[in-house]
Amino acid sequence: MELDELKKSWDILDNRLKKKEILDEQTLSKLINERTKQTHSSMKKMLMYSKATLIVGFLAIIGLSYYLLTADHNNKEYCLWIFIWGMLCFGMIWDSLGYMYLKSIDIEKMPLVTIVKKVTAYHRNFIIECFVAALFFLSAFLMQAFCLNLLALNLVTILVFLGVWIIGCIAAIWVIKKLFYDKLKDIKRNLAELRELEQD
Repeated sequence: MELDELKKSWDILDNRLKKKEILDEQTLSKLINERTKQTHSSMKKMLMYSKATLIVGFLAIIGLSYYLLTADHNNKEYCLWIFIWGMLCFGMIWDSLGYMYLKSIDIEKMPLVTIVKKVTAYHRNFIIECFVAALFFLSAFLMQAFCLNLLALNLVTILVFLGVWIIGCIAAIWVIKKLFYDKLKDIKRNLAELRELEQD
């Protein structure tokens, strides 16, 4: 009789453990699906923002090209605008390559290890791009200050000039952080969680 009761208790415990395993697997599967969807959503947003910056950059190059063709070539600031045009062209090529690279990452089909490697490489290139953009910004600022002979101007003009450049710098940092860097951080965090979940 005791043996039968022991067997019955064992069966009940076994059934409970099986149910718990099923629930754990379902929870794990749900978490993996959620993280995959979040990663996919962040990736789509980044692609959308990248496409928008490429369109804006293309329009800026067309507008600046027209200005350079019609402007007075003897103007002191002509070299500055050529420099900006060249940097915009370089930026467009860099961003186009980045966009195509980002588009090649298929969250649903690629192995997680490959996705992590590709996103890490993209993140590294993004950091390099930010440093290059900062150098370009600083160079353009110094060139314009030199062309205008800024120190020879009155205080109000100097303050307006500095104000415009500071606002431009803050706006650029905000765009880079909100539209790209934060999304990239979300993707990397979700991928790290996915790796942990898959290891479990």
